[in-house]
Amino acid sequence: MQNPELTRAALAAMIDHTLLHVEAGEKEIEQLCRDAQRENFASVCIHPYWLEVMAPRFPHVRFCTVIGFPLGMQTVKLHEAQHAVQAGAVELDIVVNHAFIVAKNWKAISEELESFRHIFPEIGLKFIIETCRLQDEETVKLTELASHAGFDWIKTSTGFAASGARVEDVALMKAHAGSRMQVKASGGIRNLKAAEEMIVAGARRIGTSAGLQILAEFDARIGS
Repeated sequence: MQNPELTRAALAAMIDHTLLHVEAGEKEIEQLCRDAQRENFASVCIHPYWLEVMAPRFPHVRFCTVIGFPLGMQTVKLHEAQHAVQAGAVELDIVVNHAFIVAKNWKAISEELESFRHIFPEIGLKFIIETCRLQDEETVKLTELASHAGFDWIKTSTGFAASGARVEDVALMKAHAGSRMQVKASGGIRNLKAAEEMIVAGARRIGTSAGLQILAEFDARIGS
């Protein structure tokens, strides 16, 4: 589904240029940052390990990192986040603790979210909920908890589960996100068509390792 009002600059500004595969080395991560700087992507999303190396080299790039990745069951997520922010992260993508969901311990989830918002008032916070593992009512509940805690984004997926973002999940999250919180679609978005479908459904950030391909497809469409 094409969006005639979408410009190249606006599309690039929605993309979190992402490389989270463990096989990626320093050269690949550095090239990711160069790409993001050249194309004015919203951010570079990398593992916390790379922040101390890359943030000083690319002072004009916004760095996003993942916390509690990919299962969210670590007990030191706040400490990990503090270290990441000190190393240069300005956005944190925080994975929900799936044990809390299984136990329907919504209070524990709420308290964790509120702790992050209290400790990082100036940092962009995204909550990753892995929609492929959830019932719709759980997706709604988690979206509402994140909105109430003052998170900036609710995110569909880590990209490391059985499946990633679906249009219907994005629309459901958008419907319950409130007036302030936005939706980030992530996982399996590898071409312009998929990105546009997510944007039409309500996503305002796209997490993808295919940002360059998506822009190339956009350029080809305009050129044609």
